[in-house]
Amino acid sequence: MNKRAGTLFFFCGRLAAGKTTLARKISIAESAVFFCEDTWLSKLSPGVRSFEDYLEWSRRCRAVMGPLIVEILKSGSSVVLDFAGNTVRERSWVRSLFEAAGSHHVLHYLDIPEEVCLAQLMDRNRNKPEGPLLCQHDRRGVPCNFEVLSASVS
Repeated sequence: MNKRAGTLFFFCGRLAAGKTTLARKISIAESAVFFCEDTWLSKLSPGVRSFEDYLEWSRRCRAVMGPLIVEILKSGSSVVLDFAGNTVRERSWVRSLFEAAGSHHVLHYLDIPEEVCLAQLMDRNRNKPEGPLLCQHDRRGVPCNFEVLSASVS
């Protein structure tokens, strides 16, 4: 562990569980550098119109951000990642960052009921914040790409 390295904060929870709200609060409280994937996507992509677009532009943004995040952590500053950490693959990418930096990490798991998330999603879509507002849904409108954390997968 790099004694000088900052801490990497990241989040896991259903769509509209409150991850961005918590991420912003933590970034202020910890004086941490805040990385919001939605902001990067809205500024760097020509527009995210499908889940495939999201995957492509997310991959491109992460390729640029990853080395930058590692260097920020190594310098002693903490980082808050407002990214979906909802799949094992996404959490593995985050793991690669804090391991490369030799930094501490904190995963915040927001275990919010599905009904609350759906109500918050409807409100968010009415207010239209910056960034793409899309997700793959099953027939009930529930995000399909959420993998619940277990003790063996983090």
